[in-house]
Amino acid sequence: MDRWLVVEPPSNGRLGTGNVPLHHPGAADGGGGSGETGRRTHTPARSSDAVRRSAVRPGRFAWRSRRTAIGGLLVALAIVAGPTHGRPAVQKTAELTLVASKTEANGGFNFNGYGKGALTITVPVGWKLLIHYRNDGNLRHSLDVAPFAGTQPDKAPDPAFPGASTKDAVDGIGPGQEETVSFVAATAGKYEFLCGALGHAQAGMWDYLIISPTAQSATVQPPTGATISVK
Repeated sequence: MDRWLVVEPPSNGRLGTGNVPLHHPGAADGGGGSGETGRRTHTPARSSDAVRRSAVRPGRFAWRSRRTAIGGLLVALAIVAGPTHGRPAVQKTAELTLVASKTEANGGFNFNGYGKGALTITVPVGWKLLIHYRNDGNLRHSLDVAPFAGTQPDKAPDPAFPGASTKDAVDGIGPGQEETVSFVAATAGKYEFLCGALGHAQAGMWDYLIISPTAQSATVQPPTGATISVK
């Protein structure tokens, strides 16, 4: 059953705060129904139909107010969350080990035994990479992540992301040494990890890093190229 709030006309014949007199011909103070300015008028009681048409249904307006409040809250949450730009809802860490000159393949200019792009590591965009880097060779080797340009640079380029290289991107680390490289794969694209020592990348000491907007997990090709643990 509907609940109705009945709005009764004011006793002074005025509505709201505008103090506008309600004038009805024939209703005059002191004779004559001319309705001239200054004459006091009164308002007869309205019929039940008129009152019903002007009645207010509180439930309807309360519901609209709740809907407005909920809509405003959702907009505020969307602004705080911001756009994702293809990043996964849950960002994870991919941990692996890369060893410079692990084998004699390609004259020792390799990572985990692979060089010249024979190894491909793929991670979802937004993930963190934690790379344990070790030098098993007789020369100094570095690790540097840079956008793949199609040709190898003659010197170490600037890393693609903060932290995406050994502390010394050129000379790297000496034989038998280790260093941890950690960075966030913030932008999708085709990259490479290379040795920034003079002439090493040009000799083939580089492989691929793919940062994918669609990948659901980290992968390695060939699968024997590295072991990745995901946290």
